[in-house]
Amino acid sequence: MYTGCFDITRNKKNLYAIAWLISPEGERVWQFQERVEGLDRNEAYYHALQVLLEEILARGITAVKLLGTNSLVMKQASGQWQAKKARLFNYCVKVRSILANLQHFRFERLDREQQEEEQGMLFDSVTRVGGGNEAEQFVMVSFW
Repeated sequence: MYTGCFDITRNKKNLYAIAWLISPEGERVWQFQERVEGLDRNEAYYHALQVLLEEILARGITAVKLLGTNSLVMKQASGQWQAKKARLFNYCVKVRSILANLQHFRFERLDREQQEEEQGMLFDSVTRVGGGNEAEQFVMVSFW
């Protein structure tokens, strides 16, 4: 199964959306890094997830494990929580519509240190910040 990873990071002045895709053999086959302006942290996470999902669909991948560090975005995207803020709602609707094209997916929340250790994937050009300690899994039951 493919593994898609999405996150955000920042340096002193800029916020970045980052994502990468790992093949079933453990090889990084795609990566994305973009400075995002005018977005808050949760919007930046959604942006990274959306770009990742678009790449997954473009490659014809139908089953994927999605690793990230933001429980709010993963719970909203999986349908466990509602997106109440209008800007997040718009991202959530778009992400859910992309997820509807996948046969199987699951979200797994990792703290950043665990994600870096397990995946061995760092974007060296930007400084990363710390995260939580627990790991959670989410499986989408329904969209609405």
